[in-house]
Amino acid sequence: MPNASTSLSPFQRWCETEYRPGYHWDEVFGMLRKDDVGIDLFPIKKKMKPAKLISLCPSSNLKEATGERLCKTHTRWARKRAKASKST
Repeated sequence: MPNASTSLSPFQRWCETEYRPGYHWDEVFGMLRKDDVGIDLFPIKKKMKPAKLISLCPSSNLKEATGERLCKTHTRWARKRAKASKST
């Protein structure tokens, strides 16, 4: 099973290159890695609630607005990936 760093990498790369270049994604994903939150903890079929994500990161200072942005971004990324896999 890959660790959180490995499993978050594709999502982080997409955030940094396609979604919002220039945003402080290293800091945000660093908080997730610090608390060992991997991509497997994000639900695929529905959007994760920011409060749930924040509760998974007790040692980080993850703010609600950042948690909400990350949850919405993951939903968008997951949909794009699902659409891409259906077309192949």
